Amino acid sequence: MLPNETTSRALQAAAALEQQCFANGWTSKQISDSVEYGHAQLLLSDDSGRIFGPYPDSITRPSDMISGYLLYSAQPGTPVVREVLRIGVAPEHRHRGHARALLEALFSLCDSHARVWLELSEANEAALGLYTRAGFQIVSRRPRYYGQSDALLMERLASGHEA
Repeated sequence: MLPNETTSRALQAAAALEQQCFANGWTSKQISDSVEYGHAQLLLSDDSGRIFGPYPDSITRPSDMISGYLLYSAQPGTPVVREVLRIGVAPEHRHRGHARALLEALFSLCDSHARVWLELSEANEAALGLYTRAGFQIVSRRPRYYGQSDALLMERLASGHEA
């Protein structure tokens, strides 16, 4: 499926932020392929915290001042499980609630009994704090998955009740 102009613009914004946020981030092609082939959807936030998306379903043109993005799994036939694949906020907009707003937007799109999963390096203390404050709980570890640090698998019910 080829993206429409609005989705193409959203994908470009997310890809640019991915490169700004992560030294070894996903490529523009990886991000666009995941959305174009129906495996993922994309949410964006602008400088004011306004949320756009999800793309490719949304026809709302994103702002020119995108400050954050959240890419999440959207597997057909599995409406009760979502996985946060990528999330990033431009360095100059961090600690202003953009990442939390993107997570809350994802939760609001899910069925109330849906489970939201994510994985991160235990060395990423800022992300671990964000996810813990957002109600995620550690459910499993992958020892030394990220070299010297473990991968933490975290889960939360979209409704906010204990997973």
